[in-house]
Amino acid sequence: MGTFAVLVVLIVTVGLVVRKIYKDKKSGISLQCGVKCDRCCAGCASCGESGSALPDSKK
Repeated sequence: MGTFAVLVVLIVTVGLVVRKIYKDKKSGISLQCGVKCDRCCAGCASCGESGSALPDSKK
């Protein structure tokens, strides 16, 4: 019975992770840095002021 409960919890957890990844991918959020891909400057942490991947409010 314990093995079955662990299996159910594992399946639910993996399902939720896959759902989150799918929703993020569909909305254009990158898996690598969490920033929308249309704002990416391909250097996430090293972007300068002119090519920053940060939202406008954090520049």
